[in-house]
Amino acid sequence: MIQGITDDKGRRIVGMVRFGPIEGGDVFFPGDPETATAVTVSSMRPYDTFPLPEQPSGRNMHLHRVVFPDVGKPLWTFTSPEQLVRAMDMALEAHRELCELGILHRDISPGNIMIRMAINRDASTITEEDLDIKDTQGFLTDFELAEIIPSSETGGTTTATDDAVTGTLSVMASPLLQAIISLRSLSKESQDATVAPIHTQEHDIESFGWVFFFVVYKAAVDFSPTHLGDLRKDLTAEFKELFPGISPTQILQGRLRLKREDANTHMLEYIDHHLKDPNFKDLFAFIRKYVLDPRLPRADTEPNDFDSAILEENDLDAAVFQQPPAPHLTHKLIHSAFVRYLEVTEKTRQARTPGRM
Repeated sequence: MIQGITDDKGRRIVGMVRFGPIEGGDVFFPGDPETATAVTVSSMRPYDTFPLPEQPSGRNMHLHRVVFPDVGKPLWTFTSPEQLVRAMDMALEAHRELCELGILHRDISPGNIMIRMAINRDASTITEEDLDIKDTQGFLTDFELAEIIPSSETGGTTTATDDAVTGTLSVMASPLLQAIISLRSLSKESQDATVAPIHTQEHDIESFGWVFFFVVYKAAVDFSPTHLGDLRKDLTAEFKELFPGISPTQILQGRLRLKREDANTHMLEYIDHHLKDPNFKDLFAFIRKYVLDPRLPRADTEPNDFDSAILEENDLDAAVFQQPPAPHLTHKLIHSAFVRYLEVTEKTRQARTPGRM
C-alpha cells in the first residue's frame, strides 16, 4: 500500500527501504506447525508494559517477517559521527516526505533506521561494504505500525486516527508516555470511557531525538576501547540511568535525569577525549536542550499539602505554574541541526587538508 501511494505520486523516497521482490510470513513459536502459537504483541510483552488496556479482539498484532532486497547495518555500528548524522538525516527527510503523503510511521526506533550498505557479489560470495562517507544513506524500515492518514486542516499536522498508542517504549515521545501513565491511573470504567492519546508526526519527530541519544550511548558502551576503564563503566551506568526498564513510568523517570546539569557528564567526556569532535558535542547538547528536554514533565508536578492549602486560599490552580507548552517540534529543527553539523565538519576537514582553502 505504501509503495502504491509513493508510486501514484511519482515520489522516489531514497531514505526508506527499497521495495522489490519480497518474501515473508507470520512468525510462530517453536512447535508442531499445526498447533504452534503465533508470536503476537500480547504474547511477547509482560502484562504491566502493555501501553493501553487490552485491545478488542482482532486488534492484537502478529509478528510478520518480511525480507527486502535492501541491506543495511544497525545505526549504533556507525564508523564515525558523520556517518551517523548523514544516515539519520536521510531517514528524517524520508519521514517528512512520507508525512506529506499522509503516511505516519509510528515506530521510529533504533532498529527501524539503518545505514545502507553497498553489496558486492561474485560467483561464490556476497560482501557488504560501507559507502563513501559523503554518499552515506540511511533508510527507514519496518512499516508494520504505519498508518495512512489525512493531514489536519489546522497546522498541517499529521495525526493517527487509530486509538492505540504504538511504538517502541524506550524511545517513545514523552507526552505519549505521560498519557499512558495517566490512563493506567484510572479505573477500568474510566479507561473505557477515555479517548486514547493521538499519535502525531510530532511524536515521531521527538522519537528521532531519543533514537539519536540511544544510539550514541549504545555505540560508546559497546565499542569504546577497553583502555577507557572507569569511563566505560561510568558510561554504561549513565546509559542505564537514562534508559531504564521497560515500563512507561521507569522510562519517564530515567528521562527526568536530563533536568540535571550532570546528566550527560560521562558522555560529554567521552566525546571530548575519545571522539575528539567538538561539533558533535554541540549537536548532542542541542538535541538534549531543544528537542528532548522541553517535552519532559516537571519532576515536581504535584503540589504537596502545604502548597495546596496556599493555592486554594488564593483560588489558584497548580497547573498555571507549570512550564509552558514546548514549541511545535518540526522536521526542520532537527534537520537544520544535522546540516549545521555536517557543514562545520566539512569546513574542519578542508582546513586540515593541505592545499585546500
